[in-house]
Amino acid sequence: MPRMKYSLLLIILVALAVYGFKFSKTKTIAGFHHPESVWQYKNFIYVSNVGRYEKDDGFITKLDRYGHIIEYKYIDGLKSPKGIYAYDNRLYIADVNRICVADLKKENKKSCTTVKNAKFLNDLVVKDGEVYVTDTLKDCIFKMGKDGKVSVFFSQSGLSPNGIVFSQKLNAFIVVSFNKPVINIVSSNGKLIKSVKVKKFDGFDGIFIDKNSIYLSDYRKGLIIKTTFNMKHFDIIKHFQANVADIYIKDNTIFVPLISRNRLDLIKVDR
Repeated sequence: MPRMKYSLLLIILVALAVYGFKFSKTKTIAGFHHPESVWQYKNFIYVSNVGRYEKDDGFITKLDRYGHIIEYKYIDGLKSPKGIYAYDNRLYIADVNRICVADLKKENKKSCTTVKNAKFLNDLVVKDGEVYVTDTLKDCIFKMGKDGKVSVFFSQSGLSPNGIVFSQKLNAFIVVSFNKPVINIVSSNGKLIKSVKVKKFDGFDGIFIDKNSIYLSDYRKGLIIKTTFNMKHFDIIKHFQANVADIYIKDNTIFVPLISRNRLDLIKVDR
């Protein structure tokens, strides 16, 4: 074997050993209108479409578990929906300055709560029936209780929070900053535990926990990144030539909304 080919093969083998997985298949679903977030619940996939920015024509698309579109505008009448989260047969939607809740058992039945002083609601998570939603421009996280009342859960100047998840392992929220490569861990009672700065990235959009790994998306660089709970090592596992928004993972498949390309990529991973 020529030396150059041998060296290339060695590099590939080392890369696979470091990352611990390889991509075996990619499915692309096109035709969305600036897809920002995705969530699979039961046998269906839901995708938020921002629509035309600041034109209040956003909507949610419903697909089957194979990626076939069932209803393009399954939930409409939205402004510019971003983060979505399915829980207890409801789909929670961050919609500019509103938290909307759609009943997944009753088609297009939804209710919206306007969040006072909200500027740019972005991502959300539901914990014990309570909703936690980030406001990137307001530098805070709002909380909507079971009674529907909204309050500021956590606030910090320069926070620019985007993606948010709750970690059972840490018993805390993990929140990523959009305008800087910072990961914040916030306790269940709204206290900052620690911040981790990762120098080689621009800033984060989405975050998702899968087993013992944390996956992040760098919106500007078009990267999917993997780390562990100690957050000491960060591996780039996929580079897109497009902006990557809120990622989602299920059954060894990474769901990647490519907002500027109007498509959703489903990447099957062999671990």
